[in-house]
Amino acid sequence: MERLSLCRRNRRDDKDRLSELPNNLLLHIMSFMETRDAIQTCVLAKRWKNLCKRLNNLSFNFEYSRSRNNFQDFVYWTLFRRDHSISLLKLRIYSYFSCYRQLELLYCVMEYAAMHNVQHLDIDMDVDIELIGRFSFEFDPFVYFYPSLTTLRLSGDIFCPTPTLKLPKILKSPVSLETLRLVYVSFTTSENNIADPFSNCNFLNTLVLVLCSLDKDENDKFFHISNSNLSNLVLVGSTCDVFKIVLSTPNLRSLTLNQICSDRISFACNLLFLEEIIIDSCLYNPVCSIWLDVFSNVKKMTITTCTLDTVLDDLAGLEIRITQSPRFARLESLIVKKDPCMEFSDVKVNRILKYILQNSPLARVDLVKNGKLYPYSILNYR
Repeated sequence: MERLSLCRRNRRDDKDRLSELPNNLLLHIMSFMETRDAIQTCVLAKRWKNLCKRLNNLSFNFEYSRSRNNFQDFVYWTLFRRDHSISLLKLRIYSYFSCYRQLELLYCVMEYAAMHNVQHLDIDMDVDIELIGRFSFEFDPFVYFYPSLTTLRLSGDIFCPTPTLKLPKILKSPVSLETLRLVYVSFTTSENNIADPFSNCNFLNTLVLVLCSLDKDENDKFFHISNSNLSNLVLVGSTCDVFKIVLSTPNLRSLTLNQICSDRISFACNLLFLEEIIIDSCLYNPVCSIWLDVFSNVKKMTITTCTLDTVLDDLAGLEIRITQSPRFARLESLIVKKDPCMEFSDVKVNRILKYILQNSPLARVDLVKNGKLYPYSILNYR
């Protein structure tokens, strides 16, 4: 009885502390929510009814709508009722297309974002199953002028056999753009089968390309990544082996290569400032030794046992040239990720690492196994 009485007394003393929170804090909490959920939350209190007009983070996801028409109506309604004097920090739209007419919604959202000084823009596009293989269009993400855009993420429908988004030959990005992430898009090539889309992105710092391709079917195609300001580059996708990649990035500091065949990538400049390299590839790399030479000045290196296995096959040939050039003299950290689905003994790891680390006496070696990081000592396996 005493416990029940105490609960009743506490219930009477309870205050609606959430409603007493300042508007700035409430808006910050709502910035982590889907826009539809944030608007529905504003109905819970009279004082909140106008908060949804002041949201500076908008996130639209068609999967939360009953129908495509309902989704479009909601997006237009939200943009129309929003306080236009407030700038946008982030805008994300995950949309679905079953006809070309629905592209009007996307361009409307992009124009609104440009007019309201958006900083982070995220566009994700899905295509109706009936249009797979038939739906593709040239898309310029910078068709509007974005005075303050710093980050752009653009994703095509990865379930289509070919990319549905085709980007122009040259991207004329705003000077404020620092980070660009492109997933499953196609680049337009010139008459000589060369694509060089990033040469005019003068302030681009980070570039991530996932499963990207070129628009023509010819075998002799070249994908140039030319940018003197680029500092971080991530290349992902086995589809990249159908064309040759040429890097002209003299100020590159971090490079990630995931499922990229080494004989398809070349370097038009020395990577003198490269400090970190991450290599994850199960593809046979007949010229892995060339990569070892190019990346010899790095301070941090992460490599998988799957990649080490490709080096092991050619190790005898590498050992002949051990004295020709010093490698990894500046190396401070080496992380080896062990593939749980692959049989690769510590003895094999030790053999390869002894070659790689012959000029790196101070390098720390760690082994990632089953998601856990363990210190690794070569001496244990001599």
